[in-house]
Amino acid sequence: MARLPRRVLLVEDDDALRNLVALVLEEEGYSVISASSGTDAITQLATNACAPDVILLDYDLVDMTAREVRAAQLG
Repeated sequence: MARLPRRVLLVEDDDALRNLVALVLEEEGYSVISASSGTDAITQLATNACAPDVILLDYDLVDMTAREVRAAQLG
């Protein structure tokens, strides 16, 4: 049986929404790494400590789009 994703990188620039989604995910047993901007997400992804199984990414962040974050992640 395949292992379910357990570590989520949550990228959302709205503080209240980010906190709410993180709370719900944590209550469901997920480990959540939060980022408040695209730049923050890219920094998190560049560290060895952040190896998410899933990235939950707001499309229209304050500093860039989800596509730009993904392009930066892929290099």
